[in-house]
Amino acid sequence: MSLLSNKGTPPPPADDRATSGRAWSTNSGWRPLLLGQFLAMMLTGTAVSSQLLVSDYGVSFPTTQSLLNYLLLCVVYGAMWAYDTRRQARSASATDATAAETAPTFAVAVKRALAQRWWRYVLLAFVDVEANYLIVRAYEYTTITSVQLLDCFTIPCVMALSWYFLRVRFRPLHVLGVAICLAGIGGLFASDLGGNDTSSASNATVGDILTLCGALLYAVSNVSQEFLVKTQNRYEFLTMLGLFGTVISAVQVAIFERDELSTVGSAWQIPLLVLLFSACLFSLYSLVPTLLVLSSATFMNLSFLTADVYTLLFGLFLFGYKLSWVYFVSLALVVFGLALYNLIPVPEASPARKSRDAVEEGDSSPLLPASPAEVSPDDDDIEDVGALRV
Repeated sequence: MSLLSNKGTPPPPADDRATSGRAWSTNSGWRPLLLGQFLAMMLTGTAVSSQLLVSDYGVSFPTTQSLLNYLLLCVVYGAMWAYDTRRQARSASATDATAAETAPTFAVAVKRALAQRWWRYVLLAFVDVEANYLIVRAYEYTTITSVQLLDCFTIPCVMALSWYFLRVRFRPLHVLGVAICLAGIGGLFASDLGGNDTSSASNATVGDILTLCGALLYAVSNVSQEFLVKTQNRYEFLTMLGLFGTVISAVQVAIFERDELSTVGSAWQIPLLVLLFSACLFSLYSLVPTLLVLSSATFMNLSFLTADVYTLLFGLFLFGYKLSWVYFVSLALVVFGLALYNLIPVPEASPARKSRDAVEEGDSSPLLPASPAEVSPDDDDIEDVGALRV
C-alpha cells in the first residue's frame, strides 16, 4: 500500500475545496501579509502563556496544553464538515435528482475517509502532536528567546521539503527575501541575548535540542498541510487531525503527564493560561489552511518570524527584557523581507494539477506529495500557486 496515493478513491468535489476562505482566494500581497501577522500574534500567545506557566507557576504539561486544541478541532470542524456535506446534498437535489441520490451523507463521508486514509491521518497527527510537545517542553529547559530563535530552523527545513516533495523552485528574489528576514531576526537575538538574563535556563542544551527536533517536525507537518489544503476537503483534514490528535494526546497524557497533573497548584491563573494557550493554538490551526492556500508553507514560516519580535515586546513587560533600537530595525527587515518574498509568486507544480493528472490515470489525489522520482518534472506542470482557489 503506497503512502503517496489513494488508488481507486474518487477525488473530493470542487465545493469541498471551495469552502471557508473563498473571499481570500487571491494572490493580493497584503492579504497573506495581514493574515500571517495575525497568526504570528497567535503564535506569540502560545509562547508567552507557556513561558508564564513554567516561570511563574512551575507547570509543564505540554501534551495537556495541546489536548483541548485537538478536541476543539474535532468537534468544531466535524460539525462544519457535517453541515457542508448536507449543504452540498441539498444543492445537488435542487439541480439533479439523480445526483442527490448518489451524494454521500456525512456518515458515509466519515467512513470513507477512515477506511481509505485513517493511517495517514494518524501519522500526520502523531508528527503534529510531538512537534507541539517538543516545543512546549523546551520552555522548561531554556528561555523563550532561545526557543523562538532556534524555531527559525523550520524555514530551511520547509524550503528543502517543498523543493523535494512539492517541486517548488524558488527564484533569487525569494531567497533574498528569506535571507533578509533571517538577518533581521539574527541581529535582534544577537543583540538581545547579550543583555537579557538567561539564568532561568535550567539546561539550555536540552532545550535547544528539543526545539530543533520540534522545528523539523513542524516543517514536515507544514509541507504536508500545504499539499492537503490545496487538494483535499479542509474540514475533513482538520476533523481527522483533531480526532487522532485527541486520541494520541490523551494516551500520552495518561502515560507521561499523570504526575505533573497531580501536583498542579490551585492558582486560578493556571487554567486561565491553559485556556489562553488553547484559544491561540485553535485560532492558529483554523486559519493556517487559508494562509497556505494564499501563499505557501515557506511564506507562513517567514511570517511567523515576526512572532519573535512580538515575543520580545511582551518580554519587555512580563520578563524584564531590555528593548533597544535593534528591535525596530529587525522588525523593519522582517516586514521588508516578507514583502519582497511575496512580490512575485513561487513557480511550482501545483498539487491541484497533480491531482487532475492522477485522476486521469485512474488514481485519486495523493494525501502526501510524491517525490520528484515519482513525478517526472514536466514544464507543462509548472503552475502559479497563486492561481489556486479554495
